[in-house]
Amino acid sequence: MIAFGGAGVEAELARIVNAAYETGEVGIWRPGWQRVTADRMHELVAAGEIAVAWDGDTPVGCVRVQRLDERTAMFGMLSVDPAAHGSGLGRALIAFAEGAYDVAEMELELLIPRGAPHPSKVRLHDWYSRLGYHQTGRRDFEEPDLTRPADLFVYRKTLCAVTP
Repeated sequence: MIAFGGAGVEAELARIVNAAYETGEVGIWRPGWQRVTADRMHELVAAGEIAVAWDGDTPVGCVRVQRLDERTAMFGMLSVDPAAHGSGLGRALIAFAEGAYDVAEMELELLIPRGAPHPSKVRLHDWYSRLGYHQTGRRDFEEPDLTRPADLFVYRKTLCAVTP
């Protein structure tokens, strides 16, 4: 089951997110860097921006979903517990995000380090492309905890026409 919420399990959600980013962004960040804290996850859950995938009473993945404007929503922080990798849960979380709002487009951002290709980022680019996402922009990304320069690539997918 996937649903918005997650109150009371913010620390476990932060663990899942940090484990996913530690694996997917190895070598991009300085040692000890974390994508999110339990306190920040609590704020996002309280704001209604976190959808959680559950296996019974146990959270096994999550995604942040935000409405950007009348026509566009955005998902990010897509994370699946390492024990559930390869189960289709990531794709299910994206499908949930795509249906969360009546919008025409869904957007995501992918952090890509400059220089030699990063294997996880190549895999994610290919996966999002297969799911119908197309790169629509790029901007510099500056963060003191990066180990090398990087860019944020913006991807969009047309979902449907918004009814007036």
